[in-house]
Amino acid sequence: MQRSYHSIEIRTTVAVAAFFQLNGQTFASLVAHIPTLQQRAGLSVGQLGLALLGMPLGLMVGVGLGTFLVKKRGSHLVTFWSAVVYCAAIPLPALSPSFCTLMLSLALVGLANGALDVGMNLQSTALEVRSRRASSLAYQAVFSVGTPLGAGIGALVVARGIDILPHLVVVGAVGVIMAILARPHLVIERVDPHPPLARPKRPLAMLGAVSFAALFTAGAVADWSALYIQSMTASTGRIGLGYALFSVMELLGRAGGFLLSGLVNATLIGRSGGLIAACGAVLVVFPGKVDMVLAGFALMGLGLSCIFPLALSAARYTSLGRAPEAVATVTTCGYSGFFAGPPLIGFIAEMVSLRAGMALTLLLIVVIVLLASSLRFAGGRDTSADRGA
Repeated sequence: MQRSYHSIEIRTTVAVAAFFQLNGQTFASLVAHIPTLQQRAGLSVGQLGLALLGMPLGLMVGVGLGTFLVKKRGSHLVTFWSAVVYCAAIPLPALSPSFCTLMLSLALVGLANGALDVGMNLQSTALEVRSRRASSLAYQAVFSVGTPLGAGIGALVVARGIDILPHLVVVGAVGVIMAILARPHLVIERVDPHPPLARPKRPLAMLGAVSFAALFTAGAVADWSALYIQSMTASTGRIGLGYALFSVMELLGRAGGFLLSGLVNATLIGRSGGLIAACGAVLVVFPGKVDMVLAGFALMGLGLSCIFPLALSAARYTSLGRAPEAVATVTTCGYSGFFAGPPLIGFIAEMVSLRAGMALTLLLIVVIVLLASSLRFAGGRDTSADRGA
């Protein structure tokens, strides 16, 4: 009987992890083709930034809709169906020949992604309660397995001159198959009807600010690192390496953070990560050679790796019994930054330069360092060292 129980637990863990991997791989596959999308639609840098605004607009609707549906149908169904819609929508930007169609297709991608983020993060924190460790780091590490894989394959596709559409169709089809196989093993967790967002108490507001800053920076690297590197080198094979390195180091950082989560308090992990990310941002903003910029993106990935998962974990334990709403709030803040950052950087790039836009990430990383003490409850722990931080 005990063996059967552990077998079910393993299948559930793998199933939830599959949706994180699916999410990361699918999004990174699209990111690798942003320069191609810009060329096909005939957009300037500023117009591209405005078109990318479709993602945060869709995200806002998706997070709200996802939270509402979770209360009605449960996070397991929201996770599955939003993943299916997400994978079906991912090829649509490749079919967008104009500014309007590109913005609308990206809005649909953002909507499905927002609902998926709510569902899968609720699934992961439900499993975390059983382990009493910040296992959200482990699931986000799986997400980080998908991002370098998607980014790396995308970079190879671009370098080989393969058309964007068949690539994204295959990516979407693989994602749908993964979702279908994982669906039967998800946690059946229904949510009591409450307001969709938890009240912005001070700890939750701080966690929201940290999440916004961390994913704002991650979104900037995801959407602009390719063009940033392209402006410095004629080698097409290196264009996608910035985000690929960011993602690989993010994976290693989350794996290491999970191993340290039972030994080191979350405040120390978060503050140290912020300082590492700040060093990376300096290398990116004040570049000498392309290799230094690539090293900077790698350091940013390592430093930011644990911030958002720790914020999700801390939200559950500071929610006073309203975990779904708290997780939804932090998810909203974080992914608002992820999708709102790139358009804002695009506007700055149009008015000043892309380097000036990337400099904004350094300021937001400072916010993470200053508010790192809000992460102290991650994994259900609040040590005296954390309180003193």
